[in-house]
Amino acid sequence: LPALKIIGTGNGRVSHGAQHFLDEVGIKQVSPREFLEQEFEFPVYTVAKLPDTVCRIDDESIFDREEFHSHPELYKSNFLRFAKVTDIFIPCHYWGPEDPIYLGKENLRNPEVKIKVIGDVTCDIMGSVQSTLRPSTHKEPFYYYNPCTEMEEIAFSSESNVTVMAVDTLPNALALDTSDYFGKALVKHVINDMLRGNTDESDVINRATILKNGKLTERFAYLRDYAYSE
Repeated sequence: LPALKIIGTGNGRVSHGAQHFLDEVGIKQVSPREFLEQEFEFPVYTVAKLPDTVCRIDDESIFDREEFHSHPELYKSNFLRFAKVTDIFIPCHYWGPEDPIYLGKENLRNPEVKIKVIGDVTCDIMGSVQSTLRPSTHKEPFYYYNPCTEMEEIAFSSESNVTVMAVDTLPNALALDTSDYFGKALVKHVINDMLRGNTDESDVINRATILKNGKLTERFAYLRDYAYSE
């Protein structure tokens, strides 16, 4: 591979899966600071976690995780500095509608932004990465995003466009492994408690329960407007 710079975001299972793949193909991991400040003669990747990608609107040196989750409107994206030195972007972070946009349309038009390939594992349509216009499929995983028109174009039709991969059912590509993993997890954390009648005592089941006795649970109360809309 040429001397590419690849960045992944997030610190959950999705991100760790992407990191595992990059490690297996022999790409060296570097720190975010090294990624920003140094040039390399071989391909490298880094992982930008939440404190690396967002900051307070009024003070870029401040990040408070608890405050961010409670008041995301007080924060803005700090990702542009990475976008200016990155060739391939693999978004693996969780994103909520109130959270800052990492890579907006105006950023994608910025001539200083080097990113040419985005493997959007998060696949939030017009979410934190606004080149993701729609999900793609296993059969046709790629499409082009034209930063000037903000429209989709046929993949590999112009070098000035951004290549997008946004398959929203990626685990299905590894059906046997996925079924085995989720099956074992369900047996261990869900099925046994259900068979024993321990659903009320199970933290896993309680966190995953959307409706209880015909009402939205507190964790999913944000769906109330959608659920009761006509």
